[in-house]
Amino acid sequence: MSFGNIQEVSKRHSIGGSKWYKFHEGENTIRFLEQPVAVAKYYSKSQNETYYLDELGAPEEFNGTKKQIRFICWIWDKDENKAVLAELPYSIVKA
Repeated sequence: MSFGNIQEVSKRHSIGGSKWYKFHEGENTIRFLEQPVAVAKYYSKSQNETYYLDELGAPEEFNGTKKQIRFICWIWDKDENKAVLAELPYSIVKA
């Protein structure tokens, strides 16, 4: 399973504003709409792009590139009253 380039997909489908949920200081009122999925986050310096791929493997072009494990899921932002894609670190998912 590959998520590919999230920026490209968001531009192509006119997904507006912020691409990710942004946590703010104080209370964040959210509801998980699905189980978070572990993905590997890679940054390509040569293409100046971030890629999200299956956590288990990476194409050869990313060998030697630092991999970060993140968790992706849809959440409901009760303050904005809309569904937003969230990129979460392990520390939040385990809580």
